[in-house]
Amino acid sequence: MAKSTEKEPKLEKQAEKLVEKKQAAAAEGATKAEKFKKFLDENDINFFEANDLSDELHTTIFRSRIEAKGNTMPMAIFIDDSIFTIIRTQVVTGNQ
Repeated sequence: MAKSTEKEPKLEKQAEKLVEKKQAAAAEGATKAEKFKKFLDENDINFFEANDLSDELHTTIFRSRIEAKGNTMPMAIFIDDSIFTIIRTQVVTGNQ
């Protein structure tokens, strides 16, 4: 049993380092939406409505609309703490 107690401080340190890395990554990722907002402001782009969600990934949804061939399609950009950014557009086909 002496071996397992000797490893416990090492495991605790490793766990602390992982938590610190995860927090640092989350703090960096949390600024993605702020950077996008700043980009929109600097370039006088006012086509988006931002909605901040109160979730664990600090998601912000930027909603707008795209006009194509006389049709208006809703679209949204989802920015959060993950490495992904999602752009979603609702496309409708058929006779209107």
